[in-house]
Amino acid sequence: MAGELLKKKREDLGLDLKDVSHTLRISSRYLRAIEEDDLSKLPGDVYLKGYVREYETLLGRTPGFPQTDISKT
Repeated sequence: MAGELLKKKREDLGLDLKDVSHTLRISSRYLRAIEEDDLSKLPGDVYLKGYVREYETLLGRTPGFPQTDISKT
C-alpha cells in the first residue's frame, strides 16, 4: 500500500525508476521492491527505512509521512 503511493507520486512527477535509482544511488531492484511492497527483497529494516526516507525526500514528501510508514515487521 505505501509503495503504491510512492510509485504514483514518482509517475505523477514523470520520473523514471532508473533515473531515481541513479540519483539516490539505490538499486532499482530495491526501489521496485518498495513500490511493490515486496519487502522480503530488501536487505534489512535499517536499509528499508533509509531507502524510503530518501525516496520520500526526492519525491517532495515529508519523510515518515504516516501513509508511507513502512516496515518489514
